[in-house]
Amino acid sequence: MEKIMYTVWKPTHQSVAAFREGLIEELAKKVDELGAAGYRVCVYDEDVANTTSARLENSKPHPDGMLSLWLHSANDFYRAPFEQAIATVTANLHGYLVTESEPTPNTRFQVATLGARTHGMCQIAMLTVPDRISHADWLAIWRNSHTFVGIGTQATFGYRQNSVVRALTYAAPAYAGFIEESFPEEAMRNQQYYFDDHGEKAEQWDALVDQFFPAAKAIRASHAQAPRWQVNAMIIQASCARFINTGQDPAYPMSIDCMPYSEYVMK
Repeated sequence: MEKIMYTVWKPTHQSVAAFREGLIEELAKKVDELGAAGYRVCVYDEDVANTTSARLENSKPHPDGMLSLWLHSANDFYRAPFEQAIATVTANLHGYLVTESEPTPNTRFQVATLGARTHGMCQIAMLTVPDRISHADWLAIWRNSHTFVGIGTQATFGYRQNSVVRALTYAAPAYAGFIEESFPEEAMRNQQYYFDDHGEKAEQWDALVDQFFPAAKAIRASHAQAPRWQVNAMIIQASCARFINTGQDPAYPMSIDCMPYSEYVMK
C-alpha cells in the first residue's frame, strides 16, 4: 500500500463551498469507483477562515486543499486515472509519494463518520529543506527530536508526519515533508489553549520534550514566572529554528507553508 498526497487549487471563479463539495462528493465517489483503499480531504473553507493559528504562505497562491490517497501502487499507470479524476474538479495539482508516521493517533475525540467534518482543524505544514542543512540532518531533527516538541508544546490530539519519497507530477515544488496536526475547536481562536496553557500534556510530554530537545529545560528555567503557553511557544520556536526557515532572518529564505484546513475522512 502506498500513500500519495496532492496539493490542489480551486478553480478561480468557484466558491469555497462548491470546491469542497466537489472534493467530498463528486471526487470521493470517483476515487471509490476506481478502487482507492483510502481517501482523506483537507480543504481551506469557511470553517477555518477565521482561525488565529499560524499562517505562513510561502507558496503563492497557497494550496486550497490537500488530498491523501492510499493506492496499491503509485506507479504512473495505476495512478493516472486518479489524477485525471482530481483534475476534473481542481484548477491544478501536485502529487507526492510519502511515507506516513502517526506518533499521535486521535484517541481523544470520537472519529467522525465517513464524509463528516473532523472535530477542530487540521493544520498542515509543508516543509522544504533549507540550504544551510543537509537532508539527513534535517530529517533526523524533524523525526527524532522535534516530534516530541511539536506534540508536547501544543494542544494537538492527532499528529501525522509524512516524509516525501519523491514528487510524482511535473514541476512539483520541492517539498520534503508534510505535517498534519489536528487541533480542537478551542485552539482555533485561542493562542493560550493552542499552546497547552492548561498543562494537559505536561505529565506525559514535558520530560520527553526536555530529553529530546535539551534547550527546552533552559527556556523553562529562564522563564519560570511566565505562563505555560508562552514558554511552550518559545520552546517550539527555538526547536523549529534548527531545521526550518520561518522568514524572520532575511539571509535565509522561508522554507515552510502552514495553513489551517477542515478535514474529511472519506474512506
